Amino acid sequence: MPRRSGFGRRVWQVLLALALASVLAPAAASALVCGDGILDLLEECDLGAANGASDSCCTSSCMFRPAGEACRPAAGACDAVESCTGLADVCPPDLKSIGVCRPAADVCDVAELCDGVSNDCPPDDFAPSIVVCRPS
Repeated sequence: MPRRSGFGRRVWQVLLALALASVLAPAAASALVCGDGILDLLEECDLGAANGASDSCCTSSCMFRPAGEACRPAAGACDAVESCTGLADVCPPDLKSIGVCRPAADVCDVAELCDGVSNDCPPDDFAPSIVVCRPS
């Protein structure tokens, strides 16, 4: 097929599939419904009523949301935003951080670390009592 400006490979695939569907099975082509929960010809995904929801990676037009679009916001300092992959209809698993969530403020303070389970940073903690915090 000749390549024309403004038409990508996916557009040509869709047009060809529509043409074939209307010639080979006109009744079936008209019965394709996005949002019915059934993955039909030309749909990348179809989650029914969940299509287009903020936590879904399937748009209301039954296409995958682009990679990098947020599908689950961060729920705290130790929770990362999850984003769509552009290749699946579901949001990736909810992962928690294990990094520093609050750096040490001074010699008497210690850095707080996320535990990989909780959304929130642990309470502020201090250095052990054997640490000298001021000049003697």
